[in-house]
Amino acid sequence: MTFEEYIPLAMATAVFKDPFYPYASLLVESAELLDVFVKPLLRGDNDGQVDRDKVVKEAGDCLWMLAAICQDHVDAGGSLPWEFPQEYLEECSAIDLMLDNFENVTMLMAAASEDDLGNSAVFEYIDGYMSILAEVIYQNGITIGEVLDTNLSKLRSRAERGVLTGSGGER
Repeated sequence: MTFEEYIPLAMATAVFKDPFYPYASLLVESAELLDVFVKPLLRGDNDGQVDRDKVVKEAGDCLWMLAAICQDHVDAGGSLPWEFPQEYLEECSAIDLMLDNFENVTMLMAAASEDDLGNSAVFEYIDGYMSILAEVIYQNGITIGEVLDTNLSKLRSRAERGVLTGSGGER
């Protein structure tokens, strides 16, 4: 599955009123993904081993927020002006990479809050974010397809159980 194919499927589960929600929540989800690395690598939890399943889950949450942001900027043909990176990008720790990603998120949020988001601005920040996210995913032996499929399965389960809204990752 491609990210373009994922967007309408993921957005079928979208329940939010304020269009700023995915921008603000992307920052939160990015922090949760960063925390997956911080605790084992810097605090020593889990004998220093990163939990692969948590990386998949949190990366999926980040991609859902990106899909929500992209949905209004995808052209009529349903395509994005870039492809998800498919190769090794740079040798850097996941922690450093995700910290770098906070700049992309904060710039995207600032532009959104000022209603200064043309397609080119959105895609500039998202392209940078996704390049870094892809690298974090690939460094952990995970594919984008696995993240997208896992996230859609979670969302479909929540929809079937009527718990799309609410709090807590394990609802």
